[in-house]
Amino acid sequence: MPKLYLTVKEKLEILAEAYSVPRNLKPTARKYNVLPSSIRKWKKKEEVLQETCVNRSRVKTVNSGPKPENPEIEEAVFNYILDLRGRDIGKKN
Repeated sequence: MPKLYLTVKEKLEILAEAYSVPRNLKPTARKYNVLPSSIRKWKKKEEVLQETCVNRSRVKTVNSGPKPENPEIEEAVFNYILDLRGRDIGKKN
């Protein structure tokens, strides 16, 4: 079964292989079981992929998801959960 998601690093490695020699896009796509159109899309946003790989090497996408509507509340909830974890509250034994 093919892998559903590729990390940004894997996408960049596939891109490098696909464009290393002329007319290598389709064979590379077959080798990694991805569509040639996907590789072309990655090529168009290669600069963003490289920047993402440097800053967040283990991510699978360049999108970070929706921004929170209330960042202050998000921060407060995050800190509350960290506090509970620090006191071993809410952990299942």
